[in-house]
Amino acid sequence: MLIDQMDRIEDRAMQLQDQLKKLRDDHNHAAATVVDSDNTTKEQTRDMNHEIYQWKREYFEVNKEVHALQDFMQDGARKELSNHYGGGAVHVNLDLNLGGEASSQIAVELFEEAPHASWVFVQQIENGDWSQANFIWHPAHMVLASPTKAASVKLEFIEKSYHHHEAWTIGLTRSHNGGYNLYVNLQDNSHVHEGDVCLGKIVGGFDTLQKLMHLNTVAKQTGGEKAYLDPPVGITDMTISTAKRSRTRRN
Repeated sequence: MLIDQMDRIEDRAMQLQDQLKKLRDDHNHAAATVVDSDNTTKEQTRDMNHEIYQWKREYFEVNKEVHALQDFMQDGARKELSNHYGGGAVHVNLDLNLGGEASSQIAVELFEEAPHASWVFVQQIENGDWSQANFIWHPAHMVLASPTKAASVKLEFIEKSYHHHEAWTIGLTRSHNGGYNLYVNLQDNSHVHEGDVCLGKIVGGFDTLQKLMHLNTVAKQTGGEKAYLDPPVGITDMTISTAKRSRTRRN
């Protein structure tokens, strides 16, 4: 019910934004045609100014409601993360099968300023959403893990991280199958992924990432703009932990 309410408020905010733009355009057009002796036009302009003011007030109030609901959901997510994992920064270890080699890990620390996205992500892990997710190469700027099924839990809004999408951060983006793709930024991609949530940063397993990047370089040369790796690289296990607790999802 809370999510439905936020959706309605966000829809109303978008409607108000469109109406405000139209009113400003009408106002600018009217102002451009004002003649001192034309009292009718002046009156119309005053009416438009008043209407714009009223819409601005409503838009401001609607935005306050949206932010209040987002804050409420973030507080709830923080409590859930603390209850499940004991508090502190949440870490996710991705166990990869590098083309038949012994399993290798990449360690990720989830950003505390994105609790809603972090809670959604760990629920997806617990529900097995990332089972058999294979990595795909996207030229130069990222590597991306794509699951084979729709997400069991979805993001309700996009949190803004102080880190944006700097090199060695990870993000979530919507996929064509109704799920999400998890990607590693290989460079500063803030301008490319500004509409996605920046979820965390890589804090370990850079040797594994270097191996993955080497395989990706080969894939780029032979696979065009986007290619599955050959041999494929997939996620075999994902471990969620803090300093106090640890849980593993077997894929």
